[in-house]
Amino acid sequence: MLFSRIRPDRLAECDSAEAGFSFGLGALGETGSLDQLSFGELVTVPGLAAVVPGDRPGAPRISQEASLRLFTPFRCVLAGIANRPLRKIPLSAPVGALELWERLEAIQREGEGVISPLLGAVLFVEFENLHGAYVRKNPVSANAPEGGRPIIDPAVHAEWFGVQPDGGAASSWAVIVGVGLRQDEQLRERLGGRDAFIFYRHPDAPPAASPIAVHQHALLFEGVSAPVEGRTAGETVREWLAAGSVFDVKHVLEDSRIRSVWAATVPFENIELDGRQA
Repeated sequence: MLFSRIRPDRLAECDSAEAGFSFGLGALGETGSLDQLSFGELVTVPGLAAVVPGDRPGAPRISQEASLRLFTPFRCVLAGIANRPLRKIPLSAPVGALELWERLEAIQREGEGVISPLLGAVLFVEFENLHGAYVRKNPVSANAPEGGRPIIDPAVHAEWFGVQPDGGAASSWAVIVGVGLRQDEQLRERLGGRDAFIFYRHPDAPPAASPIAVHQHALLFEGVSAPVEGRTAGETVREWLAAGSVFDVKHVLEDSRIRSVWAATVPFENIELDGRQA
């Protein structure tokens, strides 16, 4: 994806309704033919997959609309998190999306007495504002930047990435699926270097100011209400799908601000890359 080199042999196909909680890059279609697929920001939850295609960033595709199958060259799966109960995270005022991950790590450390290098989370949130990003182009070989540049290269990144302005999605509810990696060399070694595909730094993210690097995508809903603490992530997303509807998908930049949040988390042992343990 980073070099716009998606090939047919890199595509995994799955039933979009059975994809679980995951995020990454994907396309929804009837076949896996590259000339018929448009890839973009992806979020899946039990029962649904949603993609904002790179060549149509204003027109998200939802799997429920036509029972479309999911094709993905890269997907980060949070295994087993659907059965995790939600915990309301106390907030006295809105917090930045990165600060929220620092709080999640602190809760895990207090509860388990250890710091995991990689933490996965499903977050049910109400945004104060969403500073959201998306891919503008379909990252296939025909669109690859000249000179072998990655699409995040400063010379070309403005052609490849769009950003929703501050204030977007005010008061919107969303499911965020993401991972946070602690930037500690000793802990990173436990991952064997396989975090590179998740943890490129988004070119529109603010300067790094945290020991945690985050990659997270949001599935935006309308017509839903606050979750109930103690219910599982899977139960809650089923309630939201029954009560409301999905209207967008975005990569969540670190300076987005969140008013309220209910969280379920898993350690790095439960995080899989395209079905392989991370």
